[in-house]
Amino acid sequence: MAGNAKFDLECEHLSKHFSDFTAVDGLNFNVEAGSFFSILGPSGCGKTTLLRMLAGFEFPSEGEIRIHQKRVNELAPNKRPVNMVFQHLALFPNMNVAENIAYGLKRRGVKAAERSAKIKDVLSRVGLDGSQQKQIAQLSGGQKQRIAIARSLVLEPRLLLLDEPLGALDLKLREKMKVELKHLQREFGTTFIYITHDQSEALVMSDKVAVMNRGRFEQVASPQQLYYQPQSAFVAKFVGQTNQLSAVVVEQRQAVALLKTARGRHLIVETDVQQRPQTTVDVFVRPEAIGIAKAGEDVKADNQFDVKVEECLFDGASSTLMVRDQHHDELYRVSPGADFALQNIVVGSPLRIYWNASQARCITKEVNGES
Repeated sequence: MAGNAKFDLECEHLSKHFSDFTAVDGLNFNVEAGSFFSILGPSGCGKTTLLRMLAGFEFPSEGEIRIHQKRVNELAPNKRPVNMVFQHLALFPNMNVAENIAYGLKRRGVKAAERSAKIKDVLSRVGLDGSQQKQIAQLSGGQKQRIAIARSLVLEPRLLLLDEPLGALDLKLREKMKVELKHLQREFGTTFIYITHDQSEALVMSDKVAVMNRGRFEQVASPQQLYYQPQSAFVAKFVGQTNQLSAVVVEQRQAVALLKTARGRHLIVETDVQQRPQTTVDVFVRPEAIGIAKAGEDVKADNQFDVKVEECLFDGASSTLMVRDQHHDELYRVSPGADFALQNIVVGSPLRIYWNASQARCITKEVNGES
């Protein structure tokens, strides 16, 4: 079957079975040329098996993989227009920077003068000019990351596969490398396919994210769509922090539904699905969507009620309050923001919390396959 020139990767009905276990289950997806595409999911969801099939280390049990419009199912890894960056980088410690980058070029028979020019160019583009003679042991963690990427990109692959390459770095370096990886992908224009269990990495760097669960993609969308418009309970809970409430539909008028939570609290939410009365749903509200005011203060909001503070968790701009609805015994996580004087709130403080109908997401339990 012919491919589409718009896409560097096309997968149809892609599956991988191991004995009686299905690691990848009938995936259909495309990755646009020159984009940053992340596959996000928990350990054991099948994302590494998928990456190994793309690289050629595993062959599909069913389905088809096309790279740049060419079927590659049976091709060995070295015959595919693909390169891979591993979590532990696999740099050669007995070779200097130039020798590491030259390794793949030598295997392809690239002549010395051309190798030297390519190495100089790629080092300049990853911000490590003049590093040719440095030993790997002399490099920082971030520099090693860039050398591993340079070694792959100098071979000009159609796809660069990255298997949790930031997992071994400390927090500050990981934050820095997220920005650098995004910049490098734009600089080279190579299609990146990035595997991670870290939602922040996926959201910050990607053009599109596929959220994977039990061998399947729950949703493929932009980071903004995943965060604000999750299509399943799994996506809503896995991507970012959220408050989850179980409720039943009392009535719905056009796109607004009146709900009653399991503990009796009435809520008003917007929904893009027509919900029948007595339908059981999950309601998801992001902590930063919830406003706070003085207890008893009347605010202009669809949902508002009084609570008491159970915990104050200070973390700068990411500070969090855990508050409980005293009448209905429901606990909420609230992120008041960097400009809120959190130090003036103590455990036991009365507050009013509020949010509008448009700031909640309502998902039917039947769609999620949950009981």
